[in-house]
Amino acid sequence: MLTLRFFILASLAGICLWGLFSLLENLREPGLLRSPKTIVVKGCDRLDTPKAAQVCPQLFCQKALLESNEVARSARFEITLRRKANAAELIGGNVLTDAGTSRHFACVLENGVVKFKKIVTSTDLESLAAGSEWSL
Repeated sequence: MLTLRFFILASLAGICLWGLFSLLENLREPGLLRSPKTIVVKGCDRLDTPKAAQVCPQLFCQKALLESNEVARSARFEITLRRKANAAELIGGNVLTDAGTSRHFACVLENGVVKFKKIVTSTDLESLAAGSEWSL
């Protein structure tokens, strides 16, 4: 009877540890955490993995736009434009709201830091995509 209790307790402890380590592993994945008070980019401390190098600039851009209150905190972002030249990177796309409206945005990052962010028209976004000098 004692060995059965020990086996059940050991099994439950193993399941709990597995869940804890799975949660800790998930925290390292790049993502954007939103709350009513703050917005945090997680998993982008180091850009040493290919996934982080691809996703994190988008997340920094989204965070900058959300913090500027130009878009609602519940908005979804659709990245349609991504250009890189030297240390600068242009990211653009659509901001989709819960009401079904859509607006265009553009961000310019230099060395992973958002320098410019703006809600733009579709023609402005197309002209930015066509050029090589990006200033908003």
